[in-house]
Amino acid sequence: MAQAAPQALCAIHPGTQAVALCDLCSKPLCEACRHEDVSTDAVFCSASCLTAHRAASGGLPGITHAKLLEGYKRPIINGWKLWLRSFPALALHVAPLAVLAGVVYQRILEPVEGEASEAFRVADVGLLVGLLMVLVFGVALVQVVLSQQYTRLVRGNAVQWTLRRFVFWAATGILIIIVTLLGYIALIVPGVILSLRLFWADEFALVHEHGPIRALKESWRLTKGEAGNVFVFQFLAGLAAYVPLLLLGLAFVALGLVLNVLVLNVMRGGVSGMRVAEGALLSFIILSFYSVLHAPEIVYFYGMRAARAMPVASEGKILNI
Repeated sequence: MAQAAPQALCAIHPGTQAVALCDLCSKPLCEACRHEDVSTDAVFCSASCLTAHRAASGGLPGITHAKLLEGYKRPIINGWKLWLRSFPALALHVAPLAVLAGVVYQRILEPVEGEASEAFRVADVGLLVGLLMVLVFGVALVQVVLSQQYTRLVRGNAVQWTLRRFVFWAATGILIIIVTLLGYIALIVPGVILSLRLFWADEFALVHEHGPIRALKESWRLTKGEAGNVFVFQFLAGLAAYVPLLLLGLAFVALGLVLNVLVLNVMRGGVSGMRVAEGALLSFIILSFYSVLHAPEIVYFYGMRAARAMPVASEGKILNI
């Protein structure tokens, strides 16, 4: 979506400030004139320009609006379907990060002989920060992979995309935390409202390549009149996640016991190897659980955008798991 110049006025509503340019004819548009094509992340001045763009590009490269709207009505079921379909790609991308996290985890737990206690504490803090950064990067990578699998808006290598957008995504997350905390400090209710209205800003920053401020504005615009629906969705998605959380927890305990038996009883001097494996396994499960939580969020986010882009189709919205 191309941004309009600050002084530009809408071509359809003279006197109203333009916020975007039509991606086909470059006509400046105000907020009310935007015809969004969610599948291509493009904006048009009219339905005719949107149709012409689709015809010229050979149709939609990703998911159709009808499918997006179906996900809006049943985000959790469709989100889990997305997760199952995406799991091979997720595992392929997450596994190397999990191994790296396991190595750092082993270094944190391994006593360092001959080092001063103060120096060790400094090194230990550095390793903890490193482990946290690996996991945070993994969270961003999970978001990118799921969005890529669902919409195809992410082009090329997901790791390279995440590296390129990581700073903007992290800055957006920090801004959300600051703004929300200020709302909670002022009064509890403003903090809750802000957290709901800014819920989608990280996706705008990471996948749609917006800067942090614009990402917050886009999330605020998208969630206008939708804060209640977002709250209900968050509650239902969190409630539904208890089942996979329990299964993943049991899997970690079972595999951890197996690793202890194999490494300690079969391999010589295998304590370090066991710690690497445990750290890698725990990191993989943490990122996998986050992907279970985030897949319905991806489905609901793009469904909401599709509903906003097609007001007639969004009438009679029902959130149904």
